[in-house]
Amino acid sequence: MPTTTGITGEAMWTALQTTGSLYGHVILIIHGGIGKNIAATAMLPLVKNAHPDCKIIVITGYPDIFLYNPHVFRVYNFANPLNVYDDYHDCSLVIAGEPYLDFGYLKKKRHLIDAFASMWNLHKSCVTSKVPHIFLLKKELESANSFLESISDKGKPVVMFQWAGGFLAPSQECQCDEKDVRKRFDIGRQRAYRRGLSIELAQKIADRLSEKYTVLCVQTPDYPKLEGTKITNIPLRGTFAVLSKVKSFIAIDSFLQHASAALNKRGLVLWGGTSPNLLGYAHNLNYWLTDQCGNPFCHRPNSYLFDSQSGYSWNCPYDEACLDFDPDVIIEKFNELEGISEN
Repeated sequence: MPTTTGITGEAMWTALQTTGSLYGHVILIIHGGIGKNIAATAMLPLVKNAHPDCKIIVITGYPDIFLYNPHVFRVYNFANPLNVYDDYHDCSLVIAGEPYLDFGYLKKKRHLIDAFASMWNLHKSCVTSKVPHIFLLKKELESANSFLESISDKGKPVVMFQWAGGFLAPSQECQCDEKDVRKRFDIGRQRAYRRGLSIELAQKIADRLSEKYTVLCVQTPDYPKLEGTKITNIPLRGTFAVLSKVKSFIAIDSFLQHASAALNKRGLVLWGGTSPNLLGYAHNLNYWLTDQCGNPFCHRPNSYLFDSQSGYSWNCPYDEACLDFDPDVIIEKFNELEGISEN
C-alpha cells in the first residue's frame, strides 16, 4: 500500500531522503483552484531534488497547468485518474497536505508557496527558488499572437483585466432564475474572500483602459460582460500564452497574478481581504487600501475553515471598504508600470 503523508513532521522528510530504493514514484495530490495549483508548481523542483530517483505523478483538478513540465512524469485529473491505482499504488510515496492550514500561513507569517514547502516538509531542500513554472510550446505562443491580432481594436495594444474570480452561485442557493446572472454573480462574489471588484467599479476601470488599449477580460463566459471589452473565451493554456504576450494586466487576487509570476509578466494587482504578503509576488505592483478598514487582509469568509464552501454568507462590517478603489488612482498606478505611460 502507498505511504500517505498528509501531515507535517520529520517523518516525511526522512522518508523523502531515505526511501529511494523503496519507491519508484512520488504522487502529489493537489486540491484547490487554478491559482493554488500554479503556486504548487514551485514545489516540483524541490520534490525532484529531495527524491531524485523517483518519477513525479500529479493528481489535480487542473492538469493543463502541469503539461510539459520537465519534472512531471504523468498528470491526472481527479475526475478520471485512469490507471493510477493499478499502476502506482504499491510503489509510490503519496504527498498530500493543505497549505492553507499551515501554522505559518494561518499566523500570516508564511507565503502560500512557503506554506506548501513547510506542509510537504520540503523547506530543507537545497533548491531555494520558489517561483511557479508554466511551460508553453512554441505553437501555443504563435496561436496567442494570432489571437491578439484578431481581437485588437484598431491596432491598440492589449491589456488583460481580471476583475472577478470564482464561479456564479447556483440558482438554487440564490432562490432565483438560472438566467439571473447579476444576482448569482453578487452572491458568488460574497464568497470570494473580499477579492472581486463590483461590476460598477470594473466598468469604470475598463472605460478608462479602453481609451488607449484593447481590454481583454479574464472571466468565465457566463459572467456579466463589461461594455467595450473582449472576453478570453479560450482554453486555460491559451490564456497563459496570451498573458505572456500582452502589454500588461490588471488583476485581483486570482489565478492571473499567480500565472504572471510563472511567466514573468509584470502588472498591477488589486488587493482586498487577502494579503500580497501571503499570496502575492514582488515583481508585480501590488496596491491595497489598508487605511480604510479596521481589519485589513482579514481573508474572510474564513478560507482557513472553508466555511465559504457551505453556502455561508459573511457580511463585512466595513462594507467592503478594502475594495472601494478610486478608478482614476488605479489607472495612475497602472501607468507607473515600466513601459506604461500616458504619453
